[in-house]
Formats: sequence, structure tokens, C-alpha cells
Amino acid sequence: MTGYSHGKHDDPADTQDRLVRIGTKYQATAPAVGDGDNVYLLVDSAGRLLVTGAVAHDAPDAGNPVKIGGKAVTGSPGAVANGDRVDAHFDEYGRQAVILARDGSTEVASVSAPADGSTQSGWTSLKTQAQISLAPPGDTTLDMAKSIADSGFGAGRLAVGLMAVDASEVKAIAVAIGATSATRATALTPTSGKKVRIISVEAEAYGLTTNPDAVYIYFGTGAAYTNTPANVIAILYPGTKGSDRTVVPDGGGPVGAADGVVSWLTETETETQLILTIIYREE
Repeated sequence: MTGYSHGKHDDPADTQDRLVRIGTKYQATAPAVGDGDNVYLLVDSAGRLLVTGAVAHDAPDAGNPVKIGGKAVTGSPGAVANGDRVDAHFDEYGRQAVILARDGSTEVASVSAPADGSTQSGWTSLKTQAQISLAPPGDTTLDMAKSIADSGFGAGRLAVGLMAVDASEVKAIAVAIGATSATRATALTPTSGKKVRIISVEAEAYGLTTNPDAVYIYFGTGAAYTNTPANVIAILYPGTKGSDRTVVPDGGGPVGAADGVVSWLTETETETQLILTIIYREE
């Protein structure tokens, strides 16, 4: 009676082979085998079963391996060729990093940070603001929403404000009326090439003897707001000892022309104890 053989590794398979061997042996260099040969499973030097993908990081993708796993990266990852296999990237704490970037641009933020919220070497802090377009394509008055993250994990509080791209931080200026209040005066001059976007204006009177009746605030250098009614920002009535103001949504207030100044004057000549405060952005 002919028995079954176990079949040796790297030997041609026999029709009577019965491979019942469970164990294997460690080989520092995996041997090459021929088509149809018996093979043993490979283990590492500690006897652990080796399971590897067919293609290394930064090599052209091929085959159908299980694409999972990664490596720790403390700096920005290096560029690879189009179509290459790549490792998933993790920080030094084993947390996967997700890079936010526009098509064709360099990284702008990494969603990975230590629990204490500090910035890791080579990565942008979670405190980076992500900007989301709200305007239709081609709109030159593009508005956006900002998502500002708290320190530590999580997306943080969502602070939404409509404003033009590249708008400045909120600014403020306070000016006193001149000796001749009924004559136009410049209250605010923007940075060269910029426009003023109004958030609020307030006129406050400090014990005037003569009621100014009305305080006119407008864009441009016209002798009166009626020269260009479309340039009017506000008409306020502070009286002799009060205040009056106009507040509009941030990003939704009136905006002047590039290099356009903000002017003001009163309806009736009054004293100098009249203050105008303007809250604004430059665009």
C-alpha cells in the first residue's frame, strides 16, 4: 500500500502529497519557489507568522493586497509619484493624520494634535481656520464661513460670519467733530487700495449747548450726503447729551469704494463735544 508523503518545501508537489505540517521554520531570507511547488508559511525571528503586502511604500501600485497600516511621521511627508502605493501617516502617538488642502496646493492644516492642544513639530495646529466658500462660482464678492477649533481634539465651536475673502480683523476709530461741525470732515481714511466695510457707527454728545439735529455719515468727499444718496451710511440723532448708533451684521454692512473715505457733518452748527465711533473692516 502506498502511503502519503508530507512533501518537502520547495519540492515539486506530488499527487499523493498530504500537507499536514502545522509548524514551519524561520528563514532570514525567504527562498524562491517554482510554480506548483509545495510551500511553507514564513515566520519572523520570533516565530510570528509573516503577513505582508506585495508592494512597498513609494513603489508603483500592483496586485490586490490588503491596503492597511501606516507609519509614524513627525514632519511633513515626502512627495511620491502619481499612482504609487503610499502608507497611511500617523503621528508619534499613533493617531492618524488627515491633511486638509485644496487641489494642487500644499498642506494647509493637519487634523492631528496632542491632547493638550500644543502644536506638533512639522504639523499645523488644529487652531488653523478652515474656510468654506458660500458664494457661487465666479462671484467676486466671495463670502466664507470660518470654523475655529478649540484646543485639543474635536472640531471646536463653529463661528460663522460672512465677510469678503482677505478682509481685515475688526478695527475701530473714534474722532471728535471739528470747530465747524456743519462742514464736511474726514472721519476715516482706509489703507491704500482698501475699502471700508461698516459694522457700526455711533455718535455721542457730551453736554452740547446746541442740538446738532442730525449727524450725517457717508462715503466720499461730497459737501453733503445728498450729493450721492447711495453713499449714506447712517443719519444719527444724539441730541445734546445722548447717543445714537447703527449696527449691521458683520460682513453685511455698507462698503465704500477703494480708497474711499468716510465723511461726516452735522445738520446744525454745534460745539466740539461730539464724538463719532466707527467699527469696521478693510477689504
